Amino acid sequence: MKLSINAQATEEMFGMEKALELFVQAGFDCYDTSFTSKESEFYSKGYKEYCQSLKNKADTLGISCNQAHAPYASVKWGDEDFNKMRFDEIVRSMECASLLGAEIIVVHPVHVGKPKNVNEYEVNKEFYERLIPYCEKFNIKVATENMFNHDPKRDCIIADVCNSPERFVKMLDYIDSPWIVGCLDVGHCGLVGEDAAEMALALGHDRLKALHIHDNNYLSDNHIVPFMGKMDWDSICKALADINYDGVFTYESNLCSTHLPSELALDALKYMHAVGRYLINKIESFKK
Repeated sequence: MKLSINAQATEEMFGMEKALELFVQAGFDCYDTSFTSKESEFYSKGYKEYCQSLKNKADTLGISCNQAHAPYASVKWGDEDFNKMRFDEIVRSMECASLLGAEIIVVHPVHVGKPKNVNEYEVNKEFYERLIPYCEKFNIKVATENMFNHDPKRDCIIADVCNSPERFVKMLDYIDSPWIVGCLDVGHCGLVGEDAAEMALALGHDRLKALHIHDNNYLSDNHIVPFMGKMDWDSICKALADINYDGVFTYESNLCSTHLPSELALDALKYMHAVGRYLINKIESFKK
């Protein structure tokens, strides 16, 4: 199983080309790029040339882009100007991800915290079906993921779209397209009181094609490295083995700390690499 690192924090420190060099030095096979910053070259007029230069750099180094993350939120209720702009940005991110060589891009589902009278499955089916022509054009799959929301009145995390095994499975089966797959965000499970291993088992081999690996304290979306929080990594690894997960083991963890000095970035990446290889080996051992 290949090991991938999310690029955002390292890219912000060093720029993308230097980040790729550090990923290779640390031992990663792949990287996951983010299109969340509108200041990025990905949104410039020369985006195609920029993508090609990064692809050439990665090919020279022997690392590949396996996965990407589109900008979010995907939709804001009642704000059609934003929704049109964001849809165009998502399509651009799909094209850029394809140019980089990614096979999957994560696109957040439409939140349904409000209005209360919407059918979450209909709303999201319509949203993702608008992306399918671009999946076909750019030859890239879109992954939806399990989400949480925030209650501003109580200042606490609440459940949202795809948060439970039942809702996630129903969503994918309702959309029913080979272009729309599942990304299991293990950290999000803990935030809404769900078990990541049960989620993986429910999704199964055919639906689950991508991962967001990170840890937390069940209270905040910390995005810390595995074993720094409270997630049960033995059960998660066993579940991934039981469904014969055949995708990439992809981090969505910060570099050990959001305040990490740049001088320690390579050491942090090497540590994350060691933890990732340990977990991959655990998955493989459960398969035997």
